[in-house]
Amino acid sequence: MKGQVLIVLSVFIAIALLIISISSSLIPQSEDYLQDYFVNLRTELINTVDTSVIYGEDVSQNLDAYIQFSQSVLQPKGYDQTITYNINGDEYTIDIYLGKDDEYYRDSLTITRSLYP
Repeated sequence: MKGQVLIVLSVFIAIALLIISISSSLIPQSEDYLQDYFVNLRTELINTVDTSVIYGEDVSQNLDAYIQFSQSVLQPKGYDQTITYNINGDEYTIDIYLGKDDEYYRDSLTITRSLYP
């Protein structure tokens, strides 16, 4: 009898979790998410440049990897992302565009980083 109660209870819990996950995916995302995603994207691009310079890694390769990762996360959610960058010595210029439907955010960053011995 205890085993049957445990099985029934676990089935109810599984059904409840399924309903919660389905209902949360049906809730439309607020437009505030666009701004949040843009701020996070901008911050992580700056962090990518910083950590690459600090650890002596290839900035271009790390930026490409992060851009590809963010594209794989944001594109399925319906966001259009365009990121271009130019590296000139210790100066990194990054142009960012993130949009969805009629709204978008755009920014251009110039980051100067160098390490002194």
